[in-house]
Amino acid sequence: MPFDKLVKVMLNMQGNSLNAELQEAFPELSERITTSAYVQARDKLSLPVFEDLLSHYNQSAPKKLFNGKYRLYAIDGSDFTTPWNPQSAFVVDTNKRNGAFIKPFCQIHANIMYDIASRQYMDCVLQPRNSWDERNAALKMISRLSKDNPFIIIMDRGYESFNLIETLNRTENCHYVLRARTNGIKEINYLPDEECDMEIAIPVTTSHTEYLNKRANGEPVYKINAPRRHIKETRSPKTRTQRWDFEDACTITFRVVKFLINDPDTGDDAWEILITNLSRFEFSIAQMKEIYHMRWGIETSFRDMKYSLGGMHFHSKKDEAVQMEIYAHLIMFNAVARNVIAAWEWEAAKAETAKQSEENAENSTIKKDVEKDTKYLYAIDFKMACLSTRSFFRLYRNEPITKLYEELLKYKQPIRQGRQDERNIKTKSAVAFGYRVA
Repeated sequence: MPFDKLVKVMLNMQGNSLNAELQEAFPELSERITTSAYVQARDKLSLPVFEDLLSHYNQSAPKKLFNGKYRLYAIDGSDFTTPWNPQSAFVVDTNKRNGAFIKPFCQIHANIMYDIASRQYMDCVLQPRNSWDERNAALKMISRLSKDNPFIIIMDRGYESFNLIETLNRTENCHYVLRARTNGIKEINYLPDEECDMEIAIPVTTSHTEYLNKRANGEPVYKINAPRRHIKETRSPKTRTQRWDFEDACTITFRVVKFLINDPDTGDDAWEILITNLSRFEFSIAQMKEIYHMRWGIETSFRDMKYSLGGMHFHSKKDEAVQMEIYAHLIMFNAVARNVIAAWEWEAAKAETAKQSEENAENSTIKKDVEKDTKYLYAIDFKMACLSTRSFFRLYRNEPITKLYEELLKYKQPIRQGRQDERNIKTKSAVAFGYRVA
């Protein structure tokens, strides 16, 4: 099978059985391949192929700016439960949970960087769920990010660390908003329970001697237990070490914003703390709330990618094939999201053309249709957008892209503000190959 056809088939995979996927990809019997031939062709590919494909595809992504200046990114992780394979490197041996025995399963933790404004997955680092390290994954993705334009990175609780904050402070054109835990850094813990906005400077050192001397003199200092400062053979296996990529001693500075919000889980008011290097003269406390709220876009993207696009379904038990399918889902999500944005822009351009024609011809009928007032704002149904995009990009389709835009715009849904449902946090098991839809 040619390389381009093979990749296109993998990008279009849904949640059906492999035979059903190939039947839909190759409607002509003379062209259809067997599952064995497909698997042999797929096994000739490697994960870097899809990593490079995602990277190159993102180079042509629309660059939508926040406040007309910043690219807006969110970093978070999501788990993918994959078909059971006892030889997999992603086996999670849970033993007992809440007193009950749970069978081992396979799960991959995907650390993802997401462009909130343009709805694009920009980068991904896959890790075994048993040994995930979100901070190091975030550092890896930040190091690969283009620094040409100013950007803001938003991260949830659990990412804040001295090494990550200092890395962000020293990265060119980089701004960040980190949600901090209330039981973490001591200076943050001592903040009063009132709305505040202040600068904090924290001296740190990797030298135990310097740490003891400053503590003896009553000077504030934090000791970073960096592993490179110890002799591995003499260190206890229970010793907890921290990553530190800078000089032995430095002072870490950042801005802390504390404000009151309503906790959706309990319904009670709770204090939230954000760590940032954004200027208070450009971003007030109210604006900081809005910026952090925009992080929720990556959470809704995970839902759309897993359940609307079919990202929970895999067609192999092999580790590399499963990882390639995850990247294929990310690339296909980006394609669908771009088509949705392009469809709105195409409709707006048509409306503007129609409006100009109406002004020239004084046709009130066209004006009424173009400027129709509606009660709600509307969004294109993402699930139907996935279906339409996959159908359009099948191997045998050859139609102008405007046909796809017209179809996408047929499926609009009203956006009803203020609605919310209780989050159903439950581990989703992989769908076995024998229980797929025909």
